[in-house]
Amino acid sequence: MTSFRDYASWARREWRRVRHVSTLRKSAGLPGFDPSEFRARKTSDTLFVLGSGASVGRLTPSDFDQIAAADSIGLNFWLLHDFVPDFYQFEVAPEPDRRDTFNSMLTRKADAYSRVLMLYKDLETREQDMGAIPPEVGANLRVINKVHLPLRAAEMMRTVLTWWQRLSLMQRTGLPLFGRASLSLAVSFGILMGYEKIVLVGVDLNDYRYFWDDDSRYVGFFADRPAGLHSSVTTEEGLVPIDELLIAMNDIMLRPRGMQLFAGHATSALHPRLPAWFG
Repeated sequence: MTSFRDYASWARREWRRVRHVSTLRKSAGLPGFDPSEFRARKTSDTLFVLGSGASVGRLTPSDFDQIAAADSIGLNFWLLHDFVPDFYQFEVAPEPDRRDTFNSMLTRKADAYSRVLMLYKDLETREQDMGAIPPEVGANLRVINKVHLPLRAAEMMRTVLTWWQRLSLMQRTGLPLFGRASLSLAVSFGILMGYEKIVLVGVDLNDYRYFWDDDSRYVGFFADRPAGLHSSVTTEEGLVPIDELLIAMNDIMLRPRGMQLFAGHATSALHPRLPAWFG
């Protein structure tokens, strides 16, 4: 059973981490995430979160027309796709070859991404080499601080989500919530921005393939990755899986606000717990 000491320990740890990231950001001379700056770019009541799952390959031109007519945020290696989102969230890859690929793609797409606001997560873990990306892209970069949810016990996770919702702490602090994978931060971003509908595109969670696997331009790209599902979907690390976290966020944080969370396709592991947007 979770004790008061467990909650107090988690709160102290996260407070220290948030302060540490703030110090690192200021030392690096990087601007932070200001929700009002991003809200000024908001043009729709719908946010499409663009993941990298194989189901992206099933999107039709009319599907992309829908995405283009709303707001969208690309995650990590969405950069490989031709569609340019309104916002972009990334983390620095641990492997040198992936970092080089990411920086190379940013350079290649500098013109297309010159007006895309970017959220740089996990500064405390790996630092982006700002000299490796074009200045017109780097100028759009904002470091996003966040609160890591306690995920060792589902009960504690749900309790923290409940109080975060009741006390409107995300809106009061400007700090989104994070757990297991970039998806959770993107959903928190959508909540903080006040979108009425959030659609998780390319979020399959039951298929290890990526959308670029069948693209001749990227033959062999990430060929050394292990087969099987992403670790965030499993309980191998003793943590609440990402799908359970997303469903809890939907039940506790989105629904009370009158917001709706959708799976992109019915083939996603999130369906039928979440309705499918594209069927």
